[in-house]
Amino acid sequence: MDANPPRELRGLPPACEAQPPRPLILDPKTPGLRVELDGPALRVVGEGQSDRYFPLRRVSRIVADASVEFSTEAILACAVRGITIVLHDPSGEAIARVVGHAGQRSELRQRVIDLLAQPEWRPRYQVWLERTEQRIAAMVVKHLGAPRELALDPQRLRQWIGQTGTFFVGDSTEEATRSRFRELATAWMADHLQNLGFGADSEGWQSGEFDLGADLSRLFALRVEPYRLEWLQRRHIWTVATRREARPVRPEMPALIWQQAEPAVSRAGRALTHALHRWLVPLG
Repeated sequence: MDANPPRELRGLPPACEAQPPRPLILDPKTPGLRVELDGPALRVVGEGQSDRYFPLRRVSRIVADASVEFSTEAILACAVRGITIVLHDPSGEAIARVVGHAGQRSELRQRVIDLLAQPEWRPRYQVWLERTEQRIAAMVVKHLGAPRELALDPQRLRQWIGQTGTFFVGDSTEEATRSRFRELATAWMADHLQNLGFGADSEGWQSGEFDLGADLSRLFALRVEPYRLEWLQRRHIWTVATRREARPVRPEMPALIWQQAEPAVSRAGRALTHALHRWLVPLG
């Protein structure tokens, strides 16, 4: 296996790109809290506080105490965009959900349910996983300038990335940052799937026969490896250029690298579920 550094490494994307939708959690301590629709945004009003505005396109789901009032227009707008509203009691237990029926958030979940009802779902799903992993490998190879033949063998590509990272910073730092990046990718995908309706408490999404979160997290972790490897290379170049001894990588650095690359890694994660959705549509 070639352990030489890649021929070409690109920089991280600008941090100013659009952020992905995020949960909106409403504080029940504010008296008279109410959610209304104001054009393309939700307006949250409450006694003794200024109105707050949240664009619908930036909201993934809403979590609120059951005492919070929602206008009919706000509920319908959320339903149209597939934004789930979760209402809980004072103890924090969910007591009601308003689930939208439009858009990918609800459709993808139903299509996966329909797939699992088919007798031959496993081999078909396995073929999709393998082909998707190869497509991701090809993108990573192109991004990093890795040997072209690795696009056909994702496992060898992972080994090459590990060896290249070790060349830059040593084995312990390579392993520590890679492990942390895998954790971040898994956490991001779990939250994304939760937003899409794949809750850990419903439909057995994490059963022995079918673990959508684990499958997509593995693919996602490979897709975001270039951002980690680019940082390791820049660190190596700086150490060589300054002829200084490499300092230990602080534990928080992988999370900071992830944060810098957030717009791009979020697009990559959403692209995975979009690809799954596109594949499922003709099977319906």
